[in-house]
Amino acid sequence: MHLINEFKFKFNSSVSFSVNDRSFPLQETLTEMGLCYSFNSELAAYSSLEYIQSGKRSLMPGNEIFSVNPLDGEVYANLVNISSGYKVLREPSCDKHR
Repeated sequence: MHLINEFKFKFNSSVSFSVNDRSFPLQETLTEMGLCYSFNSELAAYSSLEYIQSGKRSLMPGNEIFSVNPLDGEVYANLVNISSGYKVLREPSCDKHR
C-alpha cells in the first residue's frame, strides 16, 4: 500500500450537477480494481488508503449525499479539473426506490 500511495496520480477533481450550484469532491478509495475515486457514497471513506493505514475501526462522520427526483427534469453530472484519462463505472444503488 505504501507504493500505491507514493506513486498515485494526484489530482483535485470534483463532480457538479445541473440541478444545483454545489460541487462534490471525489473520495479516494481502494477497490478490487485498484485506486479509484468515488462520490456520493457513505462507504467509500472506509476503503480509503488513509483509513486503512490508520488501523482505526471507528465510525466516521457522514458526508452529504446528492439525490434527485423526477420533478428535477433533465439531470447531468460534470467531472471537472481532471487532466488524465479516466473510466467511469456506475455502481447500482442498493435502494432502487431512492
